[in-house]
Amino acid sequence: MHKLFEKIENANVDALFISKIQNVRYVTHFTGEEGFAIVIPPKIYLLVDSRFTEQAHIEAKEDVEVIEWSDLKEAISSILAKNKVHFLAIEEGSLKFSTYKLLSQLGFLVLVGTYDFVEEIRMVKENWELEKIRTACDISSKSFLET
Repeated sequence: MHKLFEKIENANVDALFISKIQNVRYVTHFTGEEGFAIVIPPKIYLLVDSRFTEQAHIEAKEDVEVIEWSDLKEAISSILAKNKVHFLAIEEGSLKFSTYKLLSQLGFLVLVGTYDFVEEIRMVKENWELEKIRTACDISSKSFLET
């Protein structure tokens, strides 16, 4: 995730709030249907409600801290305040309006819109990703030949 950490620092923001589930999955490895990630270099937080807590603990990468929330605003506020976040990058193209309103109610934040912040990193595959793709291709080829 060092590329993402660098990108956050170069954007002159303190943290990135990730709401697009595909990007949450990429950053945390959590495959659930709903969740948010907050990246505050060098930390990554995965926020899930009680439906996904067990799954998040099983799937999330080792360096990801799983936070179960019952009050999303309180959970986000607590993480951001604890880490002294003032400038928060958001995924402008995919953030729901209700989540934007929630974030904008946190008076200590300046929200900074970004586009394709994580997607640009996802486009260039790292070696471990290429290996997973090769393995998936091998499995699908073998299963096709056996049927």
